[in-house]
Amino acid sequence: AVLQNKGSTARDHLANERTYLAWMRTSLALIGASLGLLKWDAAENSVGYIVAVLGVVCLISSTERYFSNMHRLEHGEFVPNVRGILVA
Repeated sequence: AVLQNKGSTARDHLANERTYLAWMRTSLALIGASLGLLKWDAAENSVGYIVAVLGVVCLISSTERYFSNMHRLEHGEFVPNVRGILVA
């Protein structure tokens, strides 16, 4: 369902950017943690690789969501985040 966005465009763009940057921090933290896990626990690397993949998935998903939201905001539309809620 696409809703009409009748709020402040500048405020919405800034909120979209803040959310994207928060997801970027989370992704980078996960990737950094995976590097630590891979270096620290050489015998069991699967956890480190899983955390690394999770970090990359968060990075790609948040980038796609940011640009999708930016495009929709420029056209005065808003789509609720159903996909992200279903994943979480």
